[in-house]
Amino acid sequence: MSEWWTYRLSDFLMFSPAVYARMVERYHRELAPLPWVLLAVGLVLIAWAATRKPWARGVVLITLAMLWAWVGWAFHWQRHAQINWAAQYLAWAWWLQAALLVVWAIVPRSANRTWPGACHAGIAIAALGVLLYPVHGHAFGLMPAPTALATLGLMAMQCQRRDKWLMVIPALMLMVEALTLWAIVAN
Repeated sequence: MSEWWTYRLSDFLMFSPAVYARMVERYHRELAPLPWVLLAVGLVLIAWAATRKPWARGVVLITLAMLWAWVGWAFHWQRHAQINWAAQYLAWAWWLQAALLVVWAIVPRSANRTWPGACHAGIAIAALGVLLYPVHGHAFGLMPAPTALATLGLMAMQCQRRDKWLMVIPALMLMVEALTLWAIVAN
């Protein structure tokens, strides 16, 4: 074990890039019209979050919770776990985030603690996450990275400092996804 420094991140992958690409392609093909429906849902969520109306916050959070639960189950638990043993733990993290989003939707919004710098940046971040599918082939609401990215943007659009705690798991999931994709590319 004295040569531990010779290991690369790609040495820890349990699947080849081709296997991962086929899994993602088959997943999108099985749910054929859904990526485009979720693209529209994502754009509507951005529009509602931009209105900053009290009812919109709850609807956005509950919809995000459903999408996080779906990605945890349909992608990580059902498909990704077949080629990566760690995916079952990722699924639990996605379900935890879904539960937190539901709790945050129920808790009343505080009117005095705003986070103005994040409000405008959130629109761009959410749009990037939602519009990633037509460019990259990973659909918002179906794949981890665009869903987590859009969640970060939509939470920033809420302009609430206390909502920053809801950004921890999405940020961690983006790091996991980035490391996975980096290992795939480096392989």
